[in-house]
Amino acid sequence: MVAIDVDLQRGSLVEQCRDLAPFDYAVASHVFEHLPNPVGWLRDVAALLVPRGVIALAVPDRRFTFDFFRRETTAARILGRAVGGKHVDCHCSVWTRGHFARVIPDALRLREVPLRIRRLDEPLPGTNEFLVHLERL
Repeated sequence: MVAIDVDLQRGSLVEQCRDLAPFDYAVASHVFEHLPNPVGWLRDVAALLVPRGVIALAVPDRRFTFDFFRRETTAARILGRAVGGKHVDCHCSVWTRGHFARVIPDALRLREVPLRIRRLDEPLPGTNEFLVHLERL
């Protein structure tokens, strides 16, 4: 197991990383789908990046996972997420590459999160994830 540097139960991402920031890039593999407030989390990451800094995400594509029969997460659902309360580790949101491309730009714009999709790859054969690069504006 890899040691955890930041535990969101100990405080916000921005509070815990303030002394280390700004960052040129951040990497989150199979994290995004577990976040109860993914847009708020993206706002926090953006606050820690330099202008043109990048967050690289690996996100499971529901077509290739146990989420196959679940519906994709709507923009209304991720924008309406409340912060706080007890969190149970599960896939809070469900994505395909195309759905991510349609929903996330509008969610970022509506919540004034200074990120844009710079790169969005299809899942590679034999994998269950798509890769995303979000760039800070």
